[in-house]
Formats: sequence, C-alpha cells, structure tokens
Amino acid sequence: MIFAEDISESVMSTLIYNNQKKIVEVCGITVPNYGDKGVMYLNQVSERTGAHNFGQFSDSKIENIDFEHIGKAVKVEIDYLETFLLGNKGKND
Repeated sequence: MIFAEDISESVMSTLIYNNQKKIVEVCGITVPNYGDKGVMYLNQVSERTGAHNFGQFSDSKIENIDFEHIGKAVKVEIDYLETFLLGNKGKND
C-alpha cells in the first residue's frame, strides 16, 4: 500500500499496470485527513505495520527506500471508504 495525500493519474496508471502484469501487488490509498491529523494517521499506520514514513513531514528521502522500510500485515482489506490492516507486524499499543 502506498499512502499519499493525492495520487496522480499517471501514478495510478502505473500501479494498475503493475498489478495487472503481476509485477508488484500494490495499491494507492489517499490519506483521509490533511495537516497534523493526516500525519498522525500515517504515524499510526507506520507504527502498526513497522513501515517507514517518507515525504514532507519526514527527514527520509524516497530515493533511499529499502526493503527494511516496508511494513507488513497478515491481511489487508480495502474498499472505497475504509482500509483494514489485520494481524499487524509492528508495535501494538
């Protein structure tokens, strides 16, 4: 999953192409809130999955991404309005 404030049409096309060709199984999810609430939401997802945040609110650069930055969940359920991460592999509070 890639969480972002906005997903451009070209990025979405690339994600769809990669899924159809079975290159990478990934989906794009827009962050439900902007500003501090959106950052808080992304931090919670990162903690629960063991993922790393990249972007304007992080010191990390996307060019430096590695497999250790990718989070994990046993099962992910996504529909138009909701995303559920089940069996998270990060910290649980």
